[in-house]
Amino acid sequence: MSCGSGGLGFSIERFGEIKLRIRLIRIHVHGFLPRIHGFVGMAETGGQQSIVHQGVHVARKYLHPEQLILVCVGDRAKIDPTRFWQWNRYTPVGECNAAMRDGNWKLVRPAISELMAVSREDLAMDAESKYHPQKYTEIVSTPSPERSSYTVPPPQLFNLSSDPLERNNLANLYPERVSKMTKQLAAWFEEVELERRTIND
Repeated sequence: MSCGSGGLGFSIERFGEIKLRIRLIRIHVHGFLPRIHGFVGMAETGGQQSIVHQGVHVARKYLHPEQLILVCVGDRAKIDPTRFWQWNRYTPVGECNAAMRDGNWKLVRPAISELMAVSREDLAMDAESKYHPQKYTEIVSTPSPERSSYTVPPPQLFNLSSDPLERNNLANLYPERVSKMTKQLAAWFEEVELERRTIND
């Protein structure tokens, strides 16, 4: 099995009986292996989780094993058409690097460079931890670095059925859809952010 960022290409073989090869399926790799467990007959888990790892906020709903199987065999009609995702460095900001899918429509909140930046100290610590992991045995609880002021760019809207490469921003042509999806994305972010705040790091 091989994983890549963005699109995911992989092959699955179960006891020599099934062999599948899929390209360009959007699956969050953080939740991929637990979902494969269900496909190969191991214990299943499900639900929604929020995780903060090395200053990166990850909030998502996992694909359930049955959903992954449906995608593998090509039956997309039964997959939930509404999906959300977001992440940025340190404390999450819902208007940065977020997106929502509603069928063929995709709303994008572009990344904000000031919110994607990592301090030099944290970059150095991250690099050192790869070569000397024994030095880092506890969760780092130092405050997040102060952020400079930033401007929130307007949301973008794409129709993936006719524009899979997201080159044609349709936000000005469909303001009502942009408004509706922006509110839905904000409501989802608020829900997972409330959950994240209950986690005792």
